Amino acid sequence: MSVSLCFKFYNFTSAPRTIFGEGALETAAPYIADFGKKALIVTGKIITKTGLAAKVQDVLSVRGISSVIFNDLPGEPDDKMIDAALSVFKSEKCDFIIGLGGGTPLDTAKAVAAMAVLPGKLSDYAGKEMSGDFTPLVLIPTTAGTGSEATKFFVYTDTATDAKLLMKGDALLPKLAVIDWTYTISSPVSITVATGMDALTHAVEAYTSKKANPVTDIYCLDAITRIFKYLPAAAKDGNDRTAREQMALAAYEAGVCINNSSVTLVHGMSRPIGA
Repeated sequence: MSVSLCFKFYNFTSAPRTIFGEGALETAAPYIADFGKKALIVTGKIITKTGLAAKVQDVLSVRGISSVIFNDLPGEPDDKMIDAALSVFKSEKCDFIIGLGGGTPLDTAKAVAAMAVLPGKLSDYAGKEMSGDFTPLVLIPTTAGTGSEATKFFVYTDTATDAKLLMKGDALLPKLAVIDWTYTISSPVSITVATGMDALTHAVEAYTSKKANPVTDIYCLDAITRIFKYLPAAAKDGNDRTAREQMALAAYEAGVCINNSSVTLVHGMSRPIGA
């Protein structure tokens, strides 16, 4: 009698370093200092008005790092916004990039990090694996939803075709993810709920995906459990510190999930609608 053994292998990737918790930015400062002497901070106008971008600049300045802010992000990322940010990165001779905010600044920062190195246009890489020695990237989320700080993906709209494209590549993972849940406290209830449902969708899709595996299942189930318990609490009271912390962790977990087991058809259906 012969016995056949079947081995299945899983490829699990994540950001090389993640620092999570209140005061995470200050803790991360020594690691950020290794990336260069001048940073492009990609963020939004609202985040700039709150003073958070200036706080990041202050933390960098203490380490002898200068910085320039790009916050001309009127909507979801498109090629024109990315090209504008890339132009600032090059003209200011920046060494690395910090994405600060929700999904739009983080995705835009990823695109700039890639195109600062790659030749041609961004659309040239549609449907391909983006690879290379990309510009060092630090991602700091201010919402608990997209999980972009933990993924090798970004989405942008190609204005020439009105197509919303998913770009991918292991090299798009940030060198450092900095998650301080206190940055989400100022999010209004509409953003809190919308981003929280985004995280829930990620976790459910990753759990039901054909690419799911035992490792991602752990993250998926934990994220789902946290969101069901703490999203209503965060929506009811935006100052609920426990709820905010747990939602930031759940969004990160869900990001880890989709990074490794992908999403399902509902995401693909959403892109033409979004575009």
